[in-house]
Amino acid sequence: TISQVYAEVVSADTIEDRPVVQKLLQDVSDNLWDGVLVVEVERLARGNTRDQGIIADTFKYSDTKIITPVKTYDPNNEFDEEFFEFGLFMSRREYKTIKRRLQRGRITSVSEGKYVGSTAPYGYKRIKISDGKGYTLEIDEEKARIVQMIYDWYGNGIMQSDGTIKQLGADAIARKLDSMGIKPCINDSWSKASIMDMLKNPTYIGIVRFGYKKEEKKLTNNSISKIRKINNECQYVKGIHPPIIDEQLFNKVQEVRRIRRRS
Repeated sequence: TISQVYAEVVSADTIEDRPVVQKLLQDVSDNLWDGVLVVEVERLARGNTRDQGIIADTFKYSDTKIITPVKTYDPNNEFDEEFFEFGLFMSRREYKTIKRRLQRGRITSVSEGKYVGSTAPYGYKRIKISDGKGYTLEIDEEKARIVQMIYDWYGNGIMQSDGTIKQLGADAIARKLDSMGIKPCINDSWSKASIMDMLKNPTYIGIVRFGYKKEEKKLTNNSISKIRKINNECQYVKGIHPPIIDEQLFNKVQEVRRIRRRS
């Protein structure tokens, strides 16, 4: 009798990133089940040796069997335990191989000027390349005008009624957009950070960048934390998508940014 289904659609490296697996392990620890049915043992864990140990110990000390179409594993049987642990080890190797293959594919796509991000920057639409593999960007005319306006405000300022030019920073631009009723893609209001991200994004001049933010893992209080840091050695390639901003204005905005950081 199958009493409960634990369906997980995410593909993650660690147990910490897999909430459904966490729930399964908790229920197994509480001796709710006599056994757990999986297509293959590799589906239980593809994490490091620490995660594999947690999985193995949870099933062993709760005396819960692992049932697959090919074999039923008794974690308290010495031979089954070794076979089970070997299966987890091989799944880790397979997972790393898949990640390397995907990474190579992404690097190849970037070198061809394709866009490998999962979401398009504000002002663009992510589209499938019609005559080949991969994705590129198409201009969203309405939102592209907002991008051009943001760059112009930051780089050139706004003409006042008395003929003077008022310089606008990222915070002032965010407030002005909100007052005009212009919404960002995700949040209800603009932020200084989102404006600054747009102002330094070379995608708007037809450049594809890869590896801009690098994930670093740290072990703190026996828990793995992830930090995304800006990678100064990221890859820049001429993209096949059309630019929204001309290079002259983009470079002027970068110079204004540098001046304001120093002041």
